[in-house]
Amino acid sequence: PGPPASFSFTTVTPSVTTTLGAICAQPACQSATTVTAPTPAFTSPAGLLNSTISFPAGVNGITVTGGQLSIAVNNSLGFDPLRPNGVNTAPYGQVIITVSSGTVSRTDTLRGSPTLGMPNGAPSSLIVTLPAGVYAGTVSLAISLSAPAGGNASMNSSNGFQLQTSLQGFAVSQATVVVNNVAVNTSPASFNLTDVDLGEQV
Repeated sequence: PGPPASFSFTTVTPSVTTTLGAICAQPACQSATTVTAPTPAFTSPAGLLNSTISFPAGVNGITVTGGQLSIAVNNSLGFDPLRPNGVNTAPYGQVIITVSSGTVSRTDTLRGSPTLGMPNGAPSSLIVTLPAGVYAGTVSLAISLSAPAGGNASMNSSNGFQLQTSLQGFAVSQATVVVNNVAVNTSPASFNLTDVDLGEQV
């Protein structure tokens, strides 16, 4: 049988931790004490939720053939930014996720719905497909969160929000690896070629 079509390796799993005060600039989000008020419409500041996935040391490039990016959400903002008016009530928020490396790039927009949200105080996840192609050095993640105005919620500027990124089913068909100062020990091997017609083989 031939070599496997793809292989996988472990990457550094990045995380982003921020607060309601940082993610939402509206006055209701800036209170140092807990207040109950309607949640305001907001969009997260550019770059606040961005992160970078690093390749293992020495891996300069990889050819990705498939896989998914999974983002685990730990939301303690005091409300669901994708469904601030309730699970079954529009308008909904959205998350824009751009995955890029070298010349490879893909942007996905995930919109809140009755089945997709970031419930307060409960784990949730967002999943997007990785673009196929040649990745160079690192993978950059640009994430923007937009929430519409919603119902009353208990808000405090220190309320937390965390994103933890991982790769699932990450398939790589080729990798460029730099190996420096690694000793390779070999042992001689003997073969009996008495009955082999080397002329015909050549």
